[in-house]
Amino acid sequence: MRCSRCGARNPEGFRFCGHCGHPLSPAPLPQRRWATALFFDLTNFSRYTSAHDLEETHRTVHRLLERARDCVTAQGGYVDKFFGDGMLAVFGLQKSRENEPMRALQAAACMVEATQEDAPELRGRVGLATGLVLLGPLGSEQGQHQTVIGNPVNLAQRLAASAPGGVVWLDQVTAQLVPEANLERLKPRLFKGFREPQPVWVFHGWGARNHPLFGRERELAQVTAWLLEAERGGGRVAVISGPIGAGKTFLVDEALRRRSGRLRTLHVPDLELGVPLRDTLQQVLTRGLGLPPEAILDRLPLADLDRRVLAYALGLEPERPAPPEDLENTLVRSFRRILQHLADERPTVVVVRSGPRDHALLERMLAGLRREPLRGLTVLVLRRSPAAGADLVLGPLKPKDADAYLRHLNPELSPEERAAIYRESGGLPLALRFLALSGDPGTSVMAAYQSRLDTLQPLHRKVLLYAALGQPGSWTGLIQELLGEGARDAVADLVADGYLLAETAAREDETILRVADPLLQRAARLFLSREERQRLHEAYWRWLEQRSEGRLAALAAEHALLAGREREAARAYLRAGDAQKREGIFRGAEQHYLTALPLLPEAERSEARLRLAALHLEGGSPETALRWLEQETSAEAVRLTGLAQARLGRVQEARVNLSRYLKLRRGDPEVTLALLALEPPAKRLPRLRAMTADGPSGQQAAYERLLAETLAQLGRLEEAAAAMRTAYRLYLQSHNESRAAEAALAISGFEWMAERLGVAAEWADRAVEHARKAHPGLATTAWSVRAGLWLDQGRAGAARAALDQAEQHLDHARTPDERARIHAIRMRFLIETGRLAEAVALGEEVYRAEPHPWLAANLALAYALRGGRRGERRFRELQRRHAAEATPPGRLLFALSEALRTWRNGGDPVPILKAARKEARASGPYLHYLTLILWGLYLMQHHPQRALALARHLQRRASAGGFVVVGETARLLRAEVALARGEPIEHLLRFEASLAAQETWRRSLLLQLESPAPGPARGLGGYGILGAWARLRWREARTRGTHGSSRRNP
Repeated sequence: MRCSRCGARNPEGFRFCGHCGHPLSPAPLPQRRWATALFFDLTNFSRYTSAHDLEETHRTVHRLLERARDCVTAQGGYVDKFFGDGMLAVFGLQKSRENEPMRALQAAACMVEATQEDAPELRGRVGLATGLVLLGPLGSEQGQHQTVIGNPVNLAQRLAASAPGGVVWLDQVTAQLVPEANLERLKPRLFKGFREPQPVWVFHGWGARNHPLFGRERELAQVTAWLLEAERGGGRVAVISGPIGAGKTFLVDEALRRRSGRLRTLHVPDLELGVPLRDTLQQVLTRGLGLPPEAILDRLPLADLDRRVLAYALGLEPERPAPPEDLENTLVRSFRRILQHLADERPTVVVVRSGPRDHALLERMLAGLRREPLRGLTVLVLRRSPAAGADLVLGPLKPKDADAYLRHLNPELSPEERAAIYRESGGLPLALRFLALSGDPGTSVMAAYQSRLDTLQPLHRKVLLYAALGQPGSWTGLIQELLGEGARDAVADLVADGYLLAETAAREDETILRVADPLLQRAARLFLSREERQRLHEAYWRWLEQRSEGRLAALAAEHALLAGREREAARAYLRAGDAQKREGIFRGAEQHYLTALPLLPEAERSEARLRLAALHLEGGSPETALRWLEQETSAEAVRLTGLAQARLGRVQEARVNLSRYLKLRRGDPEVTLALLALEPPAKRLPRLRAMTADGPSGQQAAYERLLAETLAQLGRLEEAAAAMRTAYRLYLQSHNESRAAEAALAISGFEWMAERLGVAAEWADRAVEHARKAHPGLATTAWSVRAGLWLDQGRAGAARAALDQAEQHLDHARTPDERARIHAIRMRFLIETGRLAEAVALGEEVYRAEPHPWLAANLALAYALRGGRRGERRFRELQRRHAAEATPPGRLLFALSEALRTWRNGGDPVPILKAARKEARASGPYLHYLTLILWGLYLMQHHPQRALALARHLQRRASAGGFVVVGETARLLRAEVALARGEPIEHLLRFEASLAAQETWRRSLLLQLESPAPGPARGLGGYGILGAWARLRWREARTRGTHGSSRRNP
C-alpha cells in the first residue's frame, strides 16, 4: 500500500508506513453523494502554447488555475484533479450544504471573471451539472486520493467543452436549483456519450436576491426582538427547536441579515463529546472575528490568566493554563470574561448548534449564561429534538403558506403538483424547496437531507443509514450485530436528537427503531450502494429468521427477496401466510401465499397451492379452492376436494372423496364432521350429541358450529344461537377472525329469525368488524346483511351507506349463494326507496352474469310490481325456469309475486296467499311480514274486521321486534279500516313514514280527516303499482275532500 503522506510503497500487512511512520489506514469505501460537478478549462490554449515558450505558458496557466482553485475553495468546493489547462471540482463531497448548486455557480462566475482579467486571450469557460456521483479510490494502488465518477461529471465536461469562452453553461437540474440566477435556456444539444439531447442553460448574472419568508413572520419578529435586546445592552439565552428541515438556520440567518452591520456574530458548530475543544474554539474565534490567532490575542485587553486561557484555546500556548482537575472551571470563567469583552466592543450574537452529545464545557457555559446573562450578548441555541422549555418551536408550514412558498419557488407547478409536494414533504421548508426545484423526484430527497446527514459522526451516520433500510423499522440488537457495541450509544443519541423513534420492548435488543422523518428514510436509502443494500438485506433476513414470531416472517421474506434469495423468501412468505391464517386474516394470508408461489421451484409449488386451497375453503370460497386443487393428487388434495364439494352440496362426490381420505388417514375430526353434515338434520343430531367435543379450540368450534346449524335446520333457534355463541367464543380464542365473522353472522340470522332485530343488528356489527380484518368477500356479505337490517329498521340512508361499503369488494364475494344474497339486498333497497327501474336493471345485469334462483325470485317480484306486458312475459319466463329449483324462501317470493300479479289483473289471490302463509314463518321475518301485509291489504277490501285484527297483530309484533317499516304499514292499515268504520285515527297518523309510498298513503288519510296535508310524496313513479296505488288513494281522498264528504261518517 502506498503511504498517503510520503508516497512510499509498503508491504501488505504494514499498519504504519516504513518510511515516515504515518498510519496506513485502508482505503475508504466508495460513497454515493449528491453533488454538483464543475468542469473548467481555458479556450485558445493550443494557439497560446504555440505562440509562447513553455515556461511562460506554464506560469500563466498555473496562475490562472490557482485563481480558479481559490474561487472553488472560497465557496467550499473540493478540487478533484487538474489536467492540462483545466480542472474538475465538486461541491457536496465532504460536508455538504443544502445550497451546493448555488455555491458552484458562484465559484463558476468567479472563475470566468478572474481569468478574463488576468489573460483575456485565455478565456475560461465552465460547465455545471448536478446529480448522483460516486466518491471513491480508483486504480490498483487503492491510495488515499479519491475521485468522483458519474453522469454529472461527464455532462459537466461536455458542457464546458461546448461553451464559448467566458461563459458558464448549466444542466437542467442545476438550473432548477438556482432560482436566484438570471438564466437563458438554449437549444438542447446532443453530447457524445448521451443518447438524448440535453437541456442547456447559460448564466447571465444574478437577479434580485430577496429572501421572502412564508409562514414565519411571527417567528422572525421574535428572533429579531432577541437581537434588538443585545443591541440595547440586554442579554439572554434563547432555545429554538424544530425537526430537520424546519428552517431554524435560515430563520436566524435572515434575522441577522436584516440587522447586518449592527451585530457581531459567532457561529459555534456541533461541539460534541470527543471533538477537539481547542480546534473548535480556534475556528469560532478566527472566523467570527476575521483575524488570525495572534492578532486576536493582541487585540483583547485581558488579564494574565484570561490571556493564557485564550492563547491555549487558540493553539498559541501548548501548556495548560490550570491543573487538569481545575481546567474546565478556569475555561468557563475566562471565556465568560472574553465574551463580555467582545460584547462590550460590539453587541454580539452567538449561534450554537446543540445536540444530545454536547461537550461538557458547552453545557456549563450555556447553563451559566442562562443564570447570569451577559450584557450585549444574545445566545441562540438551535436544537433538532423537541426541547421542553424551548423558547421558540418551528413546525411544518401551514398549507396556505407552503402553497405560496411553492409558487414562489416554481411558478410552473400546477395546484395538484403543489398539493402532492406538500403531502410528501410534510410541510417542511427544506423538503418543499428541493421537491419543487429538482426535476428528479428520486434524488431530490437525497439532495435535501445530505447536508443534515453530513453533520453526524461516521458511526451515527451509518446507524441511521442501516436503520433506514428496515421495513418498516429496525431493531437495536440487529444494529449492534452489524456495527458493534458502540452502536448502542449512537442509537441513544439519534433517538435523543429526534432522528430515530424507539419503541421499547421487553428485551433491549428487540427495541424497534424507526426513522422519524419518512423523507429522511427515503433519502438515507439512496446513500447506500446496491451491493451494500443487498448485503444489509441479507443481514436483516438472517437476524429475523432466528426469531420464530409469525409477525416477523413477512419482514424476513421481504429482506430475503431484496437480498436475491428467492427460495428462502418463498419459505418465509409461506410462514407469514400461516401466521395470518391462524389469526383469521384471509387477505394477508392469501397475499403471502400468492407471493410465495412463483418464487418456489416448480417441484415445491404444490405446497403453496394446497395452502391456498385450504385458505379459500376456510374463508368460505369452495369453488376457488377446487380451482387450486385441479392439478393436485396428494392425500391432502383429496381431503380438501371432498370438503369443498361438501360445502357446495355435491353430496355424492363429497362422500366418495371424504371416505377415500379416511381410509388413508383415519381419525380426522374435520372430515368426520363434514361427512356427518351430509346426513339429514334429524338423523345427524343424535349422532352429534353422542360425540365428544374435545381437542383444540378450532375443532371444538367446528363441532359447536355444526350443532348450531343442525338445530337451526330443525327450527330450534334458541338452542342454535346458544351453540353458535359457544363456537364464536372458541373462534375468538383461536384468533380466527374469518370464522368468528361467520359465527357472528349466523347468530345475527338466528336472532333475526326470532324477530329480535336489535340483537341481530349488534351481532351483524360484530361480524363487520371481524370480516374487515379477514376476507373482502366476507366483509361484503357482512355489510350487506347490515344493510338489510337497516332496511327492516326503516333507515334507508344507513342502509345505503352500508351497501356502499359492500360494493367496495363486491368482486370478492365467495360463493354463488353469497353473491345472489348481496345483489338481492341491493335490489330490495332500490325497490323500497322508489327506484324500481334501477332494481330491474341491476337484477337483469347480475342475472345474466349468474342466473341464480334467488336472484330470479327477486327479479320476478320487481317485474310483478312494474306491471306491463313486457314485465308479464319476463315474470312468466323467470317463474317457469326457476320456481321449481328455488329454495323455500325463493318459492315463497315467486308465490307472492304471482299473488300480486293475479290481484292486479282482477283475479283471486286468496288460494295463493293461503298457501304462502303456510311457508311464510319458516322463510324469515321479511317474507313472513310481506305475506301478511299483502293478505291484510286484500282483507281490507273484502273482510275489514279481519284486516283490523291482522293489522293490530302486525303492529304489536313489529314494534316488539323493531321492524319499523312493517309497524308503519300496520298503523296505516289500521287507520284505513278504522276510518271506514268512523273511528278516530289521528293517533295512528302521528309519524312520518319511512318510504314515499307509505307517506303518500298517510297524507291521503290526513286529507280525508280535513287536516292540512302536503301533496303526495316525491318519487312515487319509482314504486311501480305500489306507487300507482298510493297516488290513487291520494286522488280519492282529495275528491272526497272536495265534495265535502268524509269516510268517518259512513
